[in-house]
Amino acid sequence: MADNTNLSLTVEAWAKIVVERWENKITMLRIHHSGNLAKSFAVHIFTQANGDPAKIEFAFNYYGKFVDMGVGNGVTMDQVGGSNRKAKPWYSRTFFSQVKRLSEIISENLVTRAQLTILTNVEAFNASGNKINQPTATTSGRSNNGSVDSITGKQKVSYKEFEQNRKKNGW
Repeated sequence: MADNTNLSLTVEAWAKIVVERWENKITMLRIHHSGNLAKSFAVHIFTQANGDPAKIEFAFNYYGKFVDMGVGNGVTMDQVGGSNRKAKPWYSRTFFSQVKRLSEIISENLVTRAQLTILTNVEAFNASGNKINQPTATTSGRSNNGSVDSITGKQKVSYKEFEQNRKKNGW
């Protein structure tokens, strides 16, 4: 995912992974007897005008949080230790470890974007600090400075200069 510079696609893939991990945890902890919790998972990604994600919203049946904490059906948080009801932590640890992973992925993504921006916009300077005119591949014909070929980077000459050099050198 880190090689992808499209942040929206990266976040969508991450959200799918989170839901898959939750489903695996639910199955492993045998919370799936009715299947309603796993069927209730929904993800919505809110994006900014430029397409970058601004907010990620996960939704599922509310009772899933009670199962995660081991409460409900008359058992409060204070009574969990003394009851036969056990917490089945499918949500919290999985989610927060994945949020940490998302922050790492986004950091890598933004670093890659920054590197690409720098590489495409960098200007070269010589040891004295003077700007070096570099050819650009996007310019055809004469370059902006009029003397460097945009493809080869070699000094350009006019047809007249070419003919003079050809006759002078005997070719």
